[in-house]
Amino acid sequence: GPAPRGAHLHLGPVRFRQDELAELNALAGRVRRGGKSRTEITGEFRVNGHKIETSEHQRLFGYVMQEDALLGTMTPREVLRFAARMRLSIPPDESIEMLIEDLLANMGLSECADTFIGNDLIKGLSGGERKRVAVGAELISNPQITFVDEPTSGLDTAAAYDVISVLKQLSEMNRSVLCTIHQPSSEVIHMFDQAIFLAAGEVAYHGPPGMIRAHFAKLGLQCPQDYNPADFVMFCIQAKSGDRASSIVRGWAELGDVRPHVRDCGHSSPLPLVPCRKGFLTELATLGEREVKNVVRDRATLTARFGTTFFLSLTFAFAFYRVGDSTAEGYDLQSHSGAITMLGITALFGAAEPMLLAFTSDALSSCDMYGTLPYFLSKTVVELPLLVVQMLLMWCMTYWSMGLHGSFFLHLFGSWLIAVSGASAGLIAACFVRDAKQAMEVAPGILVPQVLFAGFFVKTASLPAFMRGLQYVCCLKWGMNILMVNEFPGELGLLKANDVEEDDLAVYCLVMGVIFLGFRLVAAVLLTAEHGRSTLEAPASAFTASSELAVTFKFGRSDCFRQEGLLHGPAPSQLRESAGAALCR
Repeated sequence: GPAPRGAHLHLGPVRFRQDELAELNALAGRVRRGGKSRTEITGEFRVNGHKIETSEHQRLFGYVMQEDALLGTMTPREVLRFAARMRLSIPPDESIEMLIEDLLANMGLSECADTFIGNDLIKGLSGGERKRVAVGAELISNPQITFVDEPTSGLDTAAAYDVISVLKQLSEMNRSVLCTIHQPSSEVIHMFDQAIFLAAGEVAYHGPPGMIRAHFAKLGLQCPQDYNPADFVMFCIQAKSGDRASSIVRGWAELGDVRPHVRDCGHSSPLPLVPCRKGFLTELATLGEREVKNVVRDRATLTARFGTTFFLSLTFAFAFYRVGDSTAEGYDLQSHSGAITMLGITALFGAAEPMLLAFTSDALSSCDMYGTLPYFLSKTVVELPLLVVQMLLMWCMTYWSMGLHGSFFLHLFGSWLIAVSGASAGLIAACFVRDAKQAMEVAPGILVPQVLFAGFFVKTASLPAFMRGLQYVCCLKWGMNILMVNEFPGELGLLKANDVEEDDLAVYCLVMGVIFLGFRLVAAVLLTAEHGRSTLEAPASAFTASSELAVTFKFGRSDCFRQEGLLHGPAPSQLRESAGAALCR
């Protein structure tokens, strides 16, 4: 039968949070058959009578996650414009701008359309405004079905009401919205057309919020008039006595308006067209433009990057003043080489640590808008010239004050190779972490071995045999070889002590290029794998008991949904009734 369009509310105890996330992942196509989460889906997903894999058609659905990944340096207008360029096939810019202005007005964002989103370092939008921007970015493609995970988390009552009001307006435009919420206010819960409560993995109630009191009164559980019915039901479900939750579930099965598991959708209709992803060059250009704006506007990060380089360079300029002047009284070759070594280490750390901090913040954001490769390349293209400027600042402050006599431009080139290779090593580490705190904890494990195997403190020949091979992936070693050959031509004793051959300068440059490309390739592969895991895999911890799930969606005038089939594996029985039933009536 036809499915009711509207807003549907899904509630359950906090301990079932992972179960609800798994549920949304399955419906939105973010759980893949035979994926790494070891979840086996044996049922069927159908759209207009056509069997599909939702993981291959997830662009048909909108999915607003609880934690948005909006860049703090962008404005709501730019976020929507970026989403439109990535998701829509509207050539004229005028049409896109009209759509954006209309959506900003409908989302109540017109007054803050040109305000930065904001983050911990940049003052920006309120929590409710951020959530509405995240919702708007999903609605730009006009999805038939929108899944929203915890849209009111972290918001006050007024902000939560505003967000749900937007979703309610969407549901009134012949669209379906499914939300998971743990603690809705009295005003919020009555804005939904349907509410689903879960207890111990089973449906405790599924129906209009206005009928909650009447149904539970039949079970002998009288909800006081001045109580929020959602809070009352949640207290009853989470009572220490397991008998009460069981009796509530039995009461719904016996007295509730229980819907059949399978509902006939009638004849098949044409399968909706899956929006095509934009071309590689379009994605690269759009992402590159966004990245340039992000770098230029993030003044705190720029100040920290170049401020640290300036301070260290100034310190070295005084500490190693005229250390390279071999005609000066008291000239010391060891101090001279030590100055070059410190500059090389500074180039390594000064490039790797900012990459770790910057890349983790948005590496997996907007995963269905663009491909991993254009995203990866856009950051690389912007990063390379930035490192040139950073290294140029360092050498301009130290080269003449230290009295160095090697080629200035070869020193600049060698330190730049160290920097880009070090940033690539940091990039590999960033693929394994999700926030800045983890990044800073991982950084020493990536960077300190670079110093150890560079040959400054211990000769490579003195290392255990099984560790000597690590020198070939040590970018600092080969980069320092370039700097040493450039600064100490003819100093055969020093060069030999550091395993440097004066005639192999071209080889060292080639090795650095190979290390840079190799590290970038490894990082790209890791990011692609993490991309697929985060967008298509529900976490294994989300599944705790066997369950059933499969849903059929139908678009068009006689829209309908039906639940048929099974989702087998270590999954919560909580999925059995709620996922498909939340959308079909």
